Amino acid sequence: MTVIKRERVTSRANCSSANIGSGFDVAGICFNNFYDEMTLSVEYDQDIPVKIVHDNRDIEVNKNTAGSVINEIRSLYNIKEKVKVSLIKGIPIGRGLGSSAASAAAAAVAMNEMFGIGMSKTELAFLSGNAEVVSSGSPHWDNASASVFGNCTFNTSIDPFKVSNFKVSSKLFFGIIMPEIIIYRKTFTARSMLPESIPLKTAISMSRNITALMESLKNGDMKILAQVMKKAIVDNYRIKMFPYLDELRRIFNSDVNIGWSLSGAGPSILIASNSRDELLSGMERASDIFRDLSIPLSKREMQIGDGAGIVNVG
Repeated sequence: MTVIKRERVTSRANCSSANIGSGFDVAGICFNNFYDEMTLSVEYDQDIPVKIVHDNRDIEVNKNTAGSVINEIRSLYNIKEKVKVSLIKGIPIGRGLGSSAASAAAAAVAMNEMFGIGMSKTELAFLSGNAEVVSSGSPHWDNASASVFGNCTFNTSIDPFKVSNFKVSSKLFFGIIMPEIIIYRKTFTARSMLPESIPLKTAISMSRNITALMESLKNGDMKILAQVMKKAIVDNYRIKMFPYLDELRRIFNSDVNIGWSLSGAGPSILIASNSRDELLSGMERASDIFRDLSIPLSKREMQIGDGAGIVNVG
């Protein structure tokens, strides 16, 4: 049985953008513009093992990624103490910014600290990705790894679970366009539109693109990054959900200074450039598409973020 190290812990996990074009279910970038924060406390008189409170209302534990990862850690480490979670959602929900993964990451980090478990970042990322089952119907680790490790991550193996973590080139600038589109069970729906298999020729092309994606993010080669961000195979199957993708292709596909792709399962668009002026121009051109379609939006320059951590104890 574990021993209580802290009676009260506050953790924080940043948002992330996954896939990044060619890196479906593999690549993720952490950004510090939005974050989830939660305070976990040991509650001796609580009538249930885990309680989650958000905006003064109880959240169903089994349908929440934070609750899922807390329950898994309690089971794995035979933790009997009852835990209360006070959750502050700072990441917009349903926008493709890894909101559910960040909640899981913050919860995993807090449990690790509270009970002195000593899990590595790799273990924390694995458990956080497992918790995505409750939000999307299946585990996936791209957003979770980015939120746990920070900066840029690539999931290089699932069995055994391994993560490659590296710094994105300082030559690159990023922005997010967030259209106000609400889709019920959006990630689940987006994943359900994908085929079970793809042609061998397509798989070979994706392999090349993933390698190029990793190298261009490391070295800041915008010409290559622009190409591979635009070659997202999964976007072809999601065009019915996001018809504006065709218009984005029309205005950007010949632009070697702009890379763009759906951020995660959308609807947000991640835009990259090696020039801040080019980035701002590209964000404005993308925004015009949504304005023409009468779709409200918000947009923001994004800064590379650090991994999940503890911000207060006691």
